[in-house]
Amino acid sequence: MNINWKLIIGKYLKVLLSSFIAGLLIGIGVTISFIIQSSTILNSGIIGPIFGVLGVLLICLYGYNLYTFKVGYVLENKVDYLIEVLLSLLGNFIGILLISLLLRATSLMNEGSVFLNTVNAYMSTRVNEDFFSLILLSFIGGIIAYFGFNTYKKAEQPIAKFLTLFLCIGAIYICGLKEGITDMFIYSLFKLFDGSLSLKVFYIILGNTLGTLFIPLLNKLRSKIKSV
Repeated sequence: MNINWKLIIGKYLKVLLSSFIAGLLIGIGVTISFIIQSSTILNSGIIGPIFGVLGVLLICLYGYNLYTFKVGYVLENKVDYLIEVLLSLLGNFIGILLISLLLRATSLMNEGSVFLNTVNAYMSTRVNEDFFSLILLSFIGGIIAYFGFNTYKKAEQPIAKFLTLFLCIGAIYICGLKEGITDMFIYSLFKLFDGSLSLKVFYIILGNTLGTLFIPLLNKLRSKIKSV
């Protein structure tokens, strides 16, 4: 049996590039969110996170790969789908890392800038979060993210697609729940390559993974229960 390595490599390269773009969009969306939150606009603490949803909306509209969405379909696919999921996480990481590094070369990240103070204020309540809090909040965030994206995929009416996705991701951002790629970007802005923060990001991604898989698992169990 001949294996067409060119097609296989091409397939996974497309996944990686798609995920890289998704990482860029998450970074850009969160940057816009923090710029708004650092302004004097009335209710900027709510308006900012809402604009942060822009990156996620563009990811879904253009069909790019976000790990938090992609991992929720592991149970519905073959084992090789795991490679795509892992490549999505890698691509997302490279994308947010690039935006983080580029931002550090701008005036936004100058010592004492309003933008940097906003990032530091955001992180001040999160650096001491314990394992249980991170897992629970990211688990709930994963469930909401799954429903938001799954509705986007399956709903026939455009208003249902985008409104549900917007409300779900907006709820995650505004209510302080966790989405791993977003938090990965924010944590990297606060302190790049920090061991303890990297561990917290790992916990958040783990919680997201468990949350996004929880509902599909329950649906599988529900389908196997014989009704009267």
